Amino acid sequence: MKCRGVSPAAPAVRIEEKNQTRGVRGEEARFPQERQHDSLDSVVHLEHYQPLSVLPPSASPEERAAHEIREAYRQCVFELRWPKQQRDDYIARAFEGRRFYQLTLDEQQLLVYRLRTLLLSDT
Repeated sequence: MKCRGVSPAAPAVRIEEKNQTRGVRGEEARFPQERQHDSLDSVVHLEHYQPLSVLPPSASPEERAAHEIREAYRQCVFELRWPKQQRDDYIARAFEGRRFYQLTLDEQQLLVYRLRTLLLSDT
């Protein structure tokens, strides 16, 4: 007794035929990447500072520490009124080309310290 394969419900279509709009790698220049702008909910656009939402009581001490540093960073950004590009450039210069989310907690704390120093020197 020989087995027969099941006939497909839909006819098979080659991937090349199906995706005609798909580009080829390197076909379009994508670098340098476009400048990113602040989102509309960024603290830079606020008239009055609004803190982050409160953490739940079940949050771990590490989460609380990260939340406090992030809140302090947002306060500094709000007072400096730096656009996203300027913030990214400053962090990249100070921390070997990395971004805020790539920094360790200690490095984020150091960044907040430096931003607060800048704020004090501006006044």
